[in-house]
Amino acid sequence: MARASMAVTLFTLLLLSESYSSRAGSCEQCVVYPYKDSYGHDLISSIDTLPAECADLCYITSSCVGFVMSASRDCWLKHTFQTADNLTDNGQKISVRAGSTNCQGLFTI
Repeated sequence: MARASMAVTLFTLLLLSESYSSRAGSCEQCVVYPYKDSYGHDLISSIDTLPAECADLCYITSSCVGFVMSASRDCWLKHTFQTADNLTDNGQKISVRAGSTNCQGLFTI
């Protein structure tokens, strides 16, 4: 069940990320890395959190530059986000580089 929910979330992210990535060059763009984990550099973590809630937490938390969501609805806010080349493969997680923007819109249709 969690895998199906994650697939729906990933599909939604992929569909909607096009509008965010069109702002290339902006420091306020949301960049989505499906099935990737930005390991370490945690500010805080939260369990049983919806993706949109995780995005909001990152937006209101000082020095949060991105977050990672798991299929089991765990959320990790990051104070440092690894480069795309250094992200770890993980089929149960989504990494989002947030910049200074609230990426909640990636999780709503």
